[in-house]
Amino acid sequence: MPGGTIEFWEEPYETLQREFLEETGIADIEGTLKIAKSYTIIYPYKEDQLEEMHHIRIIYNVRSLHKNYELDG
Repeated sequence: MPGGTIEFWEEPYETLQREFLEETGIADIEGTLKIAKSYTIIYPYKEDQLEEMHHIRIIYNVRSLHKNYELDG
């Protein structure tokens, strides 16, 4: 499944289209939002320092607009 990072200038749906194209070569897609979840992760940044990171997970249902594709695996 394609995944990636939202660039600062992008809207989430633009990211979906860009990442899907980059990772599959398929440009003709339509996506509907399935879930959006926000959470905070605290992890060891350095030996004596913890870092807090805010993370947003956005998952879409995606379908091709023009062709049927077979998935390997």
